[in-house]
Amino acid sequence: MLLVKEEAILRVGTEEINKLLHSTFEDKSLKQAQQLTQGLAASPGAAVGAIYFTAHEAVEAAKTKPVVLVEKKHHQKILKEWLAQKPL
Repeated sequence: MLLVKEEAILRVGTEEINKLLHSTFEDKSLKQAQQLTQGLAASPGAAVGAIYFTAHEAVEAAKTKPVVLVEKKHHQKILKEWLAQKPL
């Protein structure tokens, strides 16, 4: 029996959707991994774009492509400038 697209979508449970939206690493992989850095506590989400480590470079690059700004901490002035250019 072949499912139509709509019926297949209805068969996907909330737990499967939750796993896709909030994916985790396998325990085996975590034990072998080396921590490189630590982020701020925040709601799980997805970010897509080229990584930039300075606000100036990120703002310039955001004119032509999606970017993710990675910094140790954000200063209020930098955030105002960033938000004026492109929403986070």
